[in-house]
Amino acid sequence: MPHRPDYDTARHKARFNWWASVGVGAYRELAGVPIREFNLDPKACIEVYQTGRTRARELFGDQVSYAGPATPPVSYGHVNCLGAELLFPDGGEVNFRPPTCHAEHRCLYLLHL
Repeated sequence: MPHRPDYDTARHKARFNWWASVGVGAYRELAGVPIREFNLDPKACIEVYQTGRTRARELFGDQVSYAGPATPPVSYGHVNCLGAELLFPDGGEVNFRPPTCHAEHRCLYLLHL
């Protein structure tokens, strides 16, 4: 059985406080759900939290804190509201494609610079 360090003593000796947490990226990996499906499929998102969080707790117990359920952390909502298309590539983070710069989309063009 592996030896577990006494984290309270380690924190005290270090003279600063620290902690570790497990978030949605780890949950996705532990559940085996690709990022694209997590972002676009509600059932996949539920699977990530049910399976991934359970597996994380089995691995780390009460030694870390755990992120609670939330909607997928999609960036670029601000430009999406202005008409930019959100792109969800396989195996990669969300990105956006600015629309063609017409007069009504001048603000998007300026944001993209």
